Formats: sequence, structure tokens, C-alpha cells
Amino acid sequence: MDKKLNVAVLYGGDGPEREVSLKSGAAVVSALEEAGFKVVPFDITDLSQLSDLRKTGHIDSVFIALHGSWGEDGRVQSALDVLRLPYSGSGPLACCLSMDKAATKGLLNLFGVPTPEGVLVLKGSSFSLEKARHFAERHHSVVVKPCNGGSTLGVTVVHNSQGLSDAFNEAWKYDSRCVIEKYIDGVDLAVTVWKQKGYLEALPEVMICPEKGFYDYDSKYTPGKTRYIVPAPFDPSIRSDIHQMACRAFEALSCEGYARVDFRVEEKGTPWVLEVNTAPGMTGTSLTPKAAAAAGYDFPAFLSHVVCLSLEKKSACR
Repeated sequence: MDKKLNVAVLYGGDGPEREVSLKSGAAVVSALEEAGFKVVPFDITDLSQLSDLRKTGHIDSVFIALHGSWGEDGRVQSALDVLRLPYSGSGPLACCLSMDKAATKGLLNLFGVPTPEGVLVLKGSSFSLEKARHFAERHHSVVVKPCNGGSTLGVTVVHNSQGLSDAFNEAWKYDSRCVIEKYIDGVDLAVTVWKQKGYLEALPEVMICPEKGFYDYDSKYTPGKTRYIVPAPFDPSIRSDIHQMACRAFEALSCEGYARVDFRVEEKGTPWVLEVNTAPGMTGTSLTPKAAAAAGYDFPAFLSHVVCLSLEKKSACR
């Protein structure tokens, strides 16, 4: 960098992922300061506070470390567009589409990206509930998840149709719309995709091995509860397929800058895209920093590149 740039870091929010966002925000603030940026920490609890960004002095870029609603559904991005402030990651449309798991699945299907078969279930709709029950009987093991949300909140793996009602009620705590999809027996995998010299690049994949059960909230954010293998022990041909699929998912949802694509990979090596995260976690146990490190980028260097991607004039960072 020729000069120190002023970067505002947005974190917090008022949703169920606030605590995770606070940790991400603290990590990003520390790393960007280490990289030489002038950082303005910004814990927001109401969207109207975004107008205060202009009162903090000149801001060159905004780093979005908000998770779930606001940060990933396009509302913050829309507000920043109105304020004419560049920001990290994707624009409003891509964020909105990626946040909605039903919309994501529809676009992935149209783009030819394999994703587990699923059905949309609306709270209070007897038609969609009946369709979901037939779906569960046909597939035996299914996953029920809120359409909008993250950190595995409200997600239930159901191996017996008798547990469907409880699974729906859990998902509906977070959203009146949920998705029931075929359970893929295999391992969880995360691939971060970003722009590098104008081209999409997939960073080394992170294989996720929870100590027990599935990769739930506790396994994600409690150190020692999950083992990570980076890169995953795949044959080169399987790795190539996964990386290409991650880039296609990125394109299908019109993502920009960087994003994390989550997979489920069967034992025989068949990958399935589950979702795309436009504001991935940046905590001490998060996946994207692990992928960056495996690719040879320390955390400050990785975030510096993300900030540079957000700037309208790329020459500001060299």
C-alpha cells in the first residue's frame, strides 16, 4: 500500500449470530491493523446506524464481518451502495440469493451444479408439509434447515420420519420457510473462492471432522471439538472437480470478491454443493482463514487482498 487506508469493520448485529460476529469482527480489526490499515471498529445493533459511517471521517472501504441477517441478506450492501461506500464481498443480489437456501438450490440446479434434492416447506402450509413428508419417506434420512440463517442454527438431521415435526418446529424458530433435503452420507467440506489477478481461484479445501455427531454450532465454535484437514486427502481429479464446482457455484449466484462454498462429499468422492456464504466467519475456528493459510497467505495478507478487491480503484493497493 502506498498510504494507510481507512477501513470500517462492521460486526455485531442483533440476530442469533451476534456472538460469532463479535468474534469475527475482533479478529478482522486486529489483523487489518497489523496489515497497516487505519481501522474503525463499528458494532451495529440497528441498520440506521450505517448512516453514522459518514460521521467517522473519510472511509476508503468497509469490511463486512456481520453474519446471518443484515450482513448476508443484502440489506447492508444495499445501504452501503446508497452511501457510495465500497465494501468487501458480494453485492445485494448475490447476498440475497445466497442467503436464501431455496433460491440457492434453484440457481445451482439451473447452472448445472449438483446440489442435494430438496423441497421448500412453508410454516402453516398443509400442502408443503404433506409434500415434505412424502419426500422424507422416500429418502429415509433428510436434513431440515431454515431457508435464511447460518452457523447451523435450527438445522436437524432426521433419520426417522417421526422426528420431522420437531425438526420443522426447530427450523421455524429462525424462519417461516425451511428446506428439507436429502441427507448425503459423507464428509463436510468448505472451499473458499476469491478473485486473484482477475480470475477466480479456489483455495485449498478444508475437510471438517467433528469429534462426534454432525457439524453443529457447538462443534463449529468450541476449540478442540472438530478436527480440520487442509487440504483434504483427495485424488487430484476429485480435488479438481470440487474446485471447479465451487467456482461455478460462485458464478451461478453472481458472487464478487470472495465467498465460501460448502459441500458434502460422499465416500466415493461425489461432491454436492450445500450453500454459499458471502460473509464467511473469521473467528479462531473459522474455515476461510484456514484455507488462506494453507494457500500461503497469513490472515493480515488475506484480508488485505479482500479489502483491495472491494476498492473501485485497485491501484490504491499494490
